[in-house]
Amino acid sequence: MRTTRKTFLTLLAVLLLGLPLVLSGATSVAEAEDVRALVVLEEDEPQATYPFMARTMSESRLAELLFRRFFTADVGGDLESGLFEPGWSSRPPNLSLAVREGLKFSDGEPVTFSDVSFTLNDVYRRTDVGHSVGGWYSKIFGDAQQITPLHGSIRFQVSMPDDGAERYLMTSVLLSRKALAPEAGGKVQLELSKRKPTGTGPFFAKDTIESFDDVLLHRNPHDEVAVRKGQPVQAIRLLYDQDAARQKELMEGGRADLWVSPPPAVLPSFRNESKRYGIRSYDLMQWWFMALNHAHPALADARVREALDLAIPRQQLIEKFGGDSARSTSGPFLPGSAWAPGDVEATAENRDRVITLMEEAGYSREGGRWVKDGEGFTLRLGVQSDIADDFSDVVYGFQDAWESLGFRVRVKNIRPSDWRGKVEAGQAAANWDVILGRWNLDREEGVLSLFSSAQDGGPQVNLFKYSDQTVDGIVADFYKESSGPAREALMQKLHRYLHSDRPYLFLWTLQVQSVYRRDRLSGFRPSPFYYFTQVGKTAWKESAGE
Repeated sequence: MRTTRKTFLTLLAVLLLGLPLVLSGATSVAEAEDVRALVVLEEDEPQATYPFMARTMSESRLAELLFRRFFTADVGGDLESGLFEPGWSSRPPNLSLAVREGLKFSDGEPVTFSDVSFTLNDVYRRTDVGHSVGGWYSKIFGDAQQITPLHGSIRFQVSMPDDGAERYLMTSVLLSRKALAPEAGGKVQLELSKRKPTGTGPFFAKDTIESFDDVLLHRNPHDEVAVRKGQPVQAIRLLYDQDAARQKELMEGGRADLWVSPPPAVLPSFRNESKRYGIRSYDLMQWWFMALNHAHPALADARVREALDLAIPRQQLIEKFGGDSARSTSGPFLPGSAWAPGDVEATAENRDRVITLMEEAGYSREGGRWVKDGEGFTLRLGVQSDIADDFSDVVYGFQDAWESLGFRVRVKNIRPSDWRGKVEAGQAAANWDVILGRWNLDREEGVLSLFSSAQDGGPQVNLFKYSDQTVDGIVADFYKESSGPAREALMQKLHRYLHSDRPYLFLWTLQVQSVYRRDRLSGFRPSPFYYFTQVGKTAWKESAGE
């Protein structure tokens, strides 16, 4: 659910260890098989291949190559499926589906509805198999039942529309019962199978994935290839853990074909070579935040939290991203969502009001800092390391704005190992008072766990263990409510409350851009959030030169 670019320590292993790369005119990164691989420059090194275990966007993208989701949206927003026959029908509370005849997993095993029911009943809805989404699925779905080998139905726990019920399944992927089915009396062991997963995605791991800093995938022989022109991409090599300078060097040197998420600062040089490079934008449903520890002596006061919010020069900082790629946000649900109330606006900078609020809270300015009862305070600001590396000017902008108004701030990078070992382990408050980071969410309901007191196991995503009875009550009512309009009203109520209570200072949503080799590739187009959904249409141009 979280996306971070790992603090990129410059790893030269790609060259120093002699790992093969696509060079100008080369035909192979797996020379023994004479397969030319599409070389992709990725972000932080993945630790999982199953999407429901993904904690970063690089893990989600890897899963998108290996597994096919139940339903996806085409460029026009209409739903389509590579798993089910057209004509699925909704008869509340059931959705009836028929698996495409002849569909196979990457290991050659035929897909039946038994795999669909296994996926939902025994993996997604279970809370004891090693992932953290079971609680949500068990609230949304009942049993999936097989009627014939290829036909069956899925029961919904919540009220669903007569048309469009399949949208509930846009975040689910198909798993193989045979590949994952536990032995008698056992349980599904996802961790044991992650290095050689079995799916119906466009690519698969022909060999066991030995190292997650360099992953080679081959075209799934059972997945149809349909490109308009050129030669279909038969292999993909994903290179992780390069710093931005190294990634730029590989891209400009012709040793990579696609850079998933370059920092905005490097884009102008690629735009200036439009014949060689293309730039594609895609939406990650991403919002940046400042998480506040309400248990901190100063931050426990709502007036101090509001003062910090009003001190942020959002529009000035947004301009650093360039163009129209960023928009201010007012709460957890992004602009345009039915759950974001239209009468709540993003917080605007107001320096005079900051001073008034701090004085009302009992503080006075002494020596340029806020003091109360003779005591001042310094905020320990933790910054996700990829933000600190690639957006240092934005980080300095926060620090300067706060310190110019009397708040003392000490900035510390949060390394990926510390994020896993401290933040996700529930120890954020022992090390930081405020955290600057960003979330990406593939379903709006996923935001609820960021504020709910109870965590359903797995990594801690409620960073400072924010607990509020009003919030917990709204979330509980939401899951009990079956009416769509009533659920929408509850989420708008939640948005308003969180905007004013400020467990997070909501900042902006940011559109991301990719650089690709226009002179080598045709048909490449990233999809919103699920980046590689259309990767099967990508092909090598007939004359893909430098």
